[in-house]
Amino acid sequence: MEETRFGELPSLRHVGTVLSCAFSPDGKSFAAGLIRGYIIIYDTNIWTKIRILHSHKSGVLSVAYSANSLQLVSGDFCGAVRLWDSETDVTHRVVKGDSQKVKTSLKLRAFAFSPSGKHFASASHDGLVKLWEARTGTVTIVINDHPESVTSIAYSPDGSNIATSSNDGKIRVFDAQTGVLVLISGKSDVGYCCLGYSPNGQSIISGDAAGELQLWEAATMIPRIKWTGHSGSVTGVEFSPNGQWIVSGSDDKKVKLWDGYAATLVSVFAGHTDGITSVAFSPDGSLIASGSGDQTVRLWEVNSVGFGLGLESVFDSKPSVAYSPDGRLLISGSRGGAIQQHDAESGEIGLAIRRQELRVNSVAYSSAGLQIAMGGSGGDVTLWSAHTCALENTLRGHTRDVRVVAFSPCGRWIASSSDDWTVRLWDARSGTSIQAISGGPVFFVRSLSFSYNGTEIAFGGNYGMVQVWDVTTGKCKMESNGGTLHCFMSYLPGSLRAVSCHAKTGARLWDRKGRHSRVILQHSRYVIQHFAFSSCGQWIACVQDNTVHLWRSPLEEKSQDWEYVLAVRDCFGDIKEIVWRPYKLEFATADESGSTRVWRVVEESGRVRVQMVWGSGGSALVASGSLFSYAIGLNTLNRNLLKQRGVFFSEHQQ
Repeated sequence: MEETRFGELPSLRHVGTVLSCAFSPDGKSFAAGLIRGYIIIYDTNIWTKIRILHSHKSGVLSVAYSANSLQLVSGDFCGAVRLWDSETDVTHRVVKGDSQKVKTSLKLRAFAFSPSGKHFASASHDGLVKLWEARTGTVTIVINDHPESVTSIAYSPDGSNIATSSNDGKIRVFDAQTGVLVLISGKSDVGYCCLGYSPNGQSIISGDAAGELQLWEAATMIPRIKWTGHSGSVTGVEFSPNGQWIVSGSDDKKVKLWDGYAATLVSVFAGHTDGITSVAFSPDGSLIASGSGDQTVRLWEVNSVGFGLGLESVFDSKPSVAYSPDGRLLISGSRGGAIQQHDAESGEIGLAIRRQELRVNSVAYSSAGLQIAMGGSGGDVTLWSAHTCALENTLRGHTRDVRVVAFSPCGRWIASSSDDWTVRLWDARSGTSIQAISGGPVFFVRSLSFSYNGTEIAFGGNYGMVQVWDVTTGKCKMESNGGTLHCFMSYLPGSLRAVSCHAKTGARLWDRKGRHSRVILQHSRYVIQHFAFSSCGQWIACVQDNTVHLWRSPLEEKSQDWEYVLAVRDCFGDIKEIVWRPYKLEFATADESGSTRVWRVVEESGRVRVQMVWGSGGSALVASGSLFSYAIGLNTLNRNLLKQRGVFFSEHQQ
C-alpha cells in the first residue's frame, strides 16, 4: 500500500477552537491561530508542532505570512497586532488597541500581506482598514469608507489594489498606494463574509452570510456567476495557486471544492463536527487546510479530490469507467451527471465536468485518445475533447436513454445501444448515423465490442441473446440465444473470435463462423454481473455477487479450460463496471457508492495476489474497531490517520 492514498492526512488536534490558519509561501510552515490566544507553528514536511507562540491575550482571529515567509502577522479580539520573525519567534512589533477602548468593536477580523512583503493591511470590526509598513509596524494609511464591520481583505496579485468585504453587503476596491476608493459593487441583501483574488488578478470570489458564492470581474466589479454553495454562512474562500479550483468553508461544517472557471462542484469534504472558521491552500496547491470549532485542522489532498476517509462525494453512483488507449488516463461517469478524468498511475484528478441535466451511463475513449464519448439520459451521445473537456459534437437519433457507447479500434465508427431497443452505428468524424439495428422490444443490449480491426461488432443482451454484425455490409453474421438471464460479448484481444459470457453458465469461445462454441470457464454459485478481458488476452475478470473473480488462460497448450486463480471480495459496493488497463495487469472497478478503485495483479514466486493501487470517491472508510493486518508499505502518515479513525494494527505491524 505504499502508493495508496486516502485523500486526507492526519488531523491536527488542539485545545480550543481554531480561528485562523495560513501556509507560509515557501510551503515549509503552517500556522494555526487558536481561541486561547496561542499560535501553533507546524513543520509541513512531517506535520509536527515546532513552536507555540503565547503572546496574544485573546483569540487569534487572523494570521498571515509575508511573501518571503520571514514574517508572520497576527491579530486578536482585543485589537492587538503582532509582527513575528517566523524563524526566531521574536515579536518585532506590538500594536495594541487603545487601553481605554479595548472592546469587541476593535477586534481585528483579517490581515493580508502585499505581494512585495513591504506592507500589510488589516480589517477590523469597527469598519476601519489600515495599511501598515511591515518593517517598522507603523500605520501609513487609514481607510474609513465602511459603515459596518470589514470582514475580509485581500491584495491583488500585482499589489496595486486592495479588495474588502463588509457586513453592509458591498465589496470595495481601493488603490493600495493612496487608499482611494476605486470600485464598489452593488449592494447585497446580506453581508459579505470573505473574499479572495484569482492568481491572474482577473476575478474575485466572495462568500456571504446566506451561503452564496459570487465570481466578479475584478477590473469592473461586474458580477459573473452566483450560486448557492452552503447552507450556512461562508466563512472562508480562496483560489488555488494555479486558479483551477476554489475552496470554500462554512458554518454548515462542510469544505467544498469548486471548478474555478465554471463554478461547478467538484468535491465535498465532510468530517468536521463544528463550523469551519478558515480555509487555505498550500503553496503548491496539493493540500487544503480547514480550521474548525471542533478544535481541529484537517488536511485534504487536492490531487485526490473525489475521495477520502471523510469525504461526502458529489460523484454518486458510477456505472461506467474507461481507460485511454495508452493506459495513462482513466475516466469515470456518474448517474449524477459528472465525469472525472484521473491519472491512471496515481489517481490524481485532471479534468472534470458536471452536467446536472444529464445522467451518465457509459463513457469511452476514441482509439487515438483525443475524444471521449458519453451516453446517458435523453438519448444523445455526446463527444468531448479529452484534453479540454469541451463539447465537440452531439449525436442524435436514439429516442430513449443510451446504455452503452464504444469506439472502433480503427477510429472510424462509434456504436451505441439504447433503451429504444436499437444499436446505432455512427461515423465518428461527421457524427452521421450510418445504421440502426433493431433487436425488438425484448432485446436490451448490455455490452458492445468491436473486433480488433473494426470490421465487426458483437453485442450481448438479455435472455442470453448474442449477435455479431459486419460493419461494412451491415449484415448479421452470427446470432445465438443462450436462454439465460443476460449475456456479455467481447472479442478475444487481437483475434476475430468472440467470447460470450452468460450470467449463469460461464464463458464460451466461438469459432469464426459463429456456429460452434466451447466452454472456457464455468461457474455455478453466483450470477455473472460483469466481465472483461485483460489487454494481453491472458486474464478474465468476472464480477459475481460484488466479488471480482480472476481466471487465467491455460498454461499448458493441451488444456482448454481457463484456470481459476483467486477472488477479491469484501472491498466493494454494488459493482457497475470492470475494465482492464492497457499494457498492464491492472483493472479498475466502478460501483454504486460512487467509488472508482484500481487494483494490480502481482505474480511472485508462482503465487498471485491483488493489491489496491488507489481509490476515488464513494462512501467514507468506516474503520472503528477494525483490525488492520498485512498491509504492505503503509507509510507513517497513513498509519496515523487510520489510528485516528479507530483502527487497531495487528502485532506484526506495530
